[in-house]
Amino acid sequence: MKKIVISGYYGFGNSGDEAMLAVMIRDLKEYCRDELDITVISGDPEATAFRHRVSTVYKFDIRALLKVIRGCDLLISGGGSLLQNVTSKRSIYYYLAIIGLARLLKRPVVLFAHGIGPVRGRLANFCLRWVLNRTQAITVRDINSYHLLERLLINRPHTEITADPVMAVERQSTTAGRKELTRAGVPPTSPIIGISVRTWPANGQFRLQLAQALDELAGLYGASIVFFPMQRPSDVEAAKAVAEQMRCQPYVIEKFLTVEEMLSLCGCFRLLIALRLHALIFAAVMGVPMIGLAYDPKVSSFMQSLGSPYCLDIGRLTSQQIVEMASSLWSNQRAADPRVVEKMKRLAVRNAEVVSEFLEGLGCGRRQPFTAGRNGQANDG
Repeated sequence: MKKIVISGYYGFGNSGDEAMLAVMIRDLKEYCRDELDITVISGDPEATAFRHRVSTVYKFDIRALLKVIRGCDLLISGGGSLLQNVTSKRSIYYYLAIIGLARLLKRPVVLFAHGIGPVRGRLANFCLRWVLNRTQAITVRDINSYHLLERLLINRPHTEITADPVMAVERQSTTAGRKELTRAGVPPTSPIIGISVRTWPANGQFRLQLAQALDELAGLYGASIVFFPMQRPSDVEAAKAVAEQMRCQPYVIEKFLTVEEMLSLCGCFRLLIALRLHALIFAAVMGVPMIGLAYDPKVSSFMQSLGSPYCLDIGRLTSQQIVEMASSLWSNQRAADPRVVEKMKRLAVRNAEVVSEFLEGLGCGRRQPFTAGRNGQANDG
């Protein structure tokens, strides 16, 4: 049995990160030949243990962290935007410290489907370079993250471009989603435009432009506007801030939903307009036309990876742009190309395969038998 510790943004009510963890655990168990004993570092250990059926440890319990990391065979730094300092200037140092602690204790580290950057400031870039060059393997979910590693001369670990693990979630029927819409009072016969927003420092003008666009789209197509929060309670509050500026009456889904219920609900939309990356990924999986509102490079990177031109920068957003782009999608109902989605699903699975190959190398007492990736060879630290 191999003991795995997973570090990431878990236990904070973020549906995207919880979906990422669920898929990660599923794929690791499927692709790793050894039986796994998994411990997850969480902000809410009880909720994470209940939801994912794993052992947990509180993210700031230093004594417990030392114990589980010292006793593990591998630390996985879980995917997502952990290593950036735009949404938080401090969190990057926490996640780097967890990686650094594992290396100090001579435990190997694999970074799993990271979206790296933006990283601003000399100190943050130095710490990123120093720590990541001492890891054993890195998979990144987009080409921009890979190029950032190149620019920072992070070239010692085996590195591959894969895809976000959530691309590998199973498609769901819309039955559960329809029930939630009925419970929220959404008219059963109206087409639905789903909206995923989040708080952001420059939200003022953006909220107004989005509210005006949604009013116009509701009038043009007789559509119901349904806000689709990915993190509670912050996204609910952001949704209500937009709703307050609308003339029509939108609907806000406030109830906490499982990943399967979120996918089912997303499948009920005629169109999704989203800031949240994982809302866009849910739409790609469910075959729903979507518009990405890029508050962060990860959103534009994802839309580019799909080959989709339907992406707008929220810093220069106008209601007219949203309406024109939404109208184009409404008429042609162009969802993400299924062939591209299938390719990204295969890349998403590759994250777990890299871990499996590393663990096989540990079990044989030799260097990790990685297959060829984009950059470098395995590094035993």
